[in-house]
Amino acid sequence: MSQTHHISAGFVIFRLNKGKIEYLLLYNSKGHWDFPKGHVEKEENLLQAAKRETEEEAGIRELEIIPLFHETIKYWYKEEGKKVTKEVHFFLAKVKEDVEVRISWEHQGYKWVSYEEAMKLIKFPEQKKVLQRAHEHIIKTYKNEKG
Repeated sequence: MSQTHHISAGFVIFRLNKGKIEYLLLYNSKGHWDFPKGHVEKEENLLQAAKRETEEEAGIRELEIIPLFHETIKYWYKEEGKKVTKEVHFFLAKVKEDVEVRISWEHQGYKWVSYEEAMKLIKFPEQKKVLQRAHEHIIKTYKNEKG
């Protein structure tokens, strides 16, 4: 069986809504909730790809990138008789509370949800781990800011 390798990048996006952390999830055409992410083009680095994909999939340009967060997940699936290995790099970004979300043709909907609800909606264990690490990072970052 021949093999293909794909590299993708995206963001775990959150906002503070009346002091509560909410995450942006997109409902994709494959029928599950996901973060904005997509294929890295030849001329792009991981962060550039994540920004482009977020703009394409959610219409969001203004991101406050949270430093020191970079999670990678790896998995594989079969497509047209080929084994496809996939590596997805996630960064973390905060957006303004009133940011406008405009989803692309690739998605049927979006939701701003609490951490608990996001954990219920996300199907894949690897992505749940990314969300868990992002949530811990946000809490640690904001706790340090408040003293």
